[in-house]
Formats: sequence, structure tokens, C-alpha cells
Amino acid sequence: VQVTNQRISEWTNDSSPVTHQLATHHALRFTFHVSRFTFYGASMKHLAILGSTGSIGRNALSVVEAHPDEFVVAGLAAKGSVDLMERQVRQFHPRLVALNNREAARQLRERLRASEGNAPPHNQVEVLSGAEGILAIATMEEVDVVLEAIGGSAGLLPTLEAIKAGKDLAFVNKEVLVMGGSLVMQAVKAHGVHLLPVDSEISAIFQC
Repeated sequence: VQVTNQRISEWTNDSSPVTHQLATHHALRFTFHVSRFTFYGASMKHLAILGSTGSIGRNALSVVEAHPDEFVVAGLAAKGSVDLMERQVRQFHPRLVALNNREAARQLRERLRASEGNAPPHNQVEVLSGAEGILAIATMEEVDVVLEAIGGSAGLLPTLEAIKAGKDLAFVNKEVLVMGGSLVMQAVKAHGVHLLPVDSEISAIFQC
């Protein structure tokens, strides 16, 4: 009970052993579910990760790193971790990133601009901010799969907008289903997308 009730979300940076184990478990499920999408089209899948600096997001990126021939990171979104987002941009070279905190986004923009002239394409990334920035990442045209790892009510609108944009969803946020499960499932049916649970509890229900 203690383990399954441990909260893991984008808005925490808990690095305790329990959280680490659960995050790894999430990442393994992410690999399994997203790999299934290779049957729906091109083998290279473009991903947007909402909550990229949280435990689940970081482990998902480790999966991408391990399978560079299968996944491309098109967009990253997080709350406000400038240092970690900068490292992720430099490693994965997304086209768009967003930080919900506008001051943090400004700082990230300045850091990346200061490195212009160096060869890596991170100089060309566009940095967005606020809720509108998060939504822009969730609805990027080239994205095939959105990993929604933002915790709590903050994940509801990005989830709905990603579905409306026709994006398949690797889904972590149980709170969204508790708050607006009927809205989410109606949107999934209306737009013909795949909703594949990554979180251990809802994934267990899904597999029954």
C-alpha cells in the first residue's frame, strides 16, 4: 500500500529509493506501450513528453536514449526546472519546449541564446511559457505520441487538447480520470485515438 500510494508527478523531484523504483517501473511500461505504436505506421515515433523533468519523464527519456532508432523527442514540457530542462534540450534537441513558470522560461531562453554559435541544434529550439506553452507541446503537428506525466488537475486540459489534436496518449495521470474520466473517454472515442495507461494501477485495470 505504501508503495502503490506513493505520488509521482512532474511537480515533485523526490529521489527516494521507493520513488526511483516506481519511476523505473513506469518507464518500462512506457517502453512496452509506445513500442506497440510501431504497428500503426512508421517505425520512428515522434514524442512529446509533458512532465519531462519529473521522475517518469526522466525515465522515459532514458528509454528514448536507449532506442535512438525508434524515438525522436519533438517537444518537452515541465513546470520550472531550468537546469534540468537545459540539459534535456542539449541532449535530445527538441523543436519546442515549454516551462509553465514564465520567469524560468525566460532564463532558459537566455541560456540557450547565449550558446548560439556552437554547432548543436539546441540553439534553434523555441522556448514557450505558461499554460499555453504546455498546450502547444501537447498538440505539436509532428508528434505521434504524447506522454502525459503532469500530476493532478494541471493535466486535464493538455490531455483533452492532445486527444482533440489526434495524438495517441501514453497516460499516467489517474487524477485526470477521477476528475473528468467521462470527458476523456468521450474525446478518445470521438477522435479515434489510443489511450494506453502507463501508471501501474490503471494499467493493471486496463489489462484485465
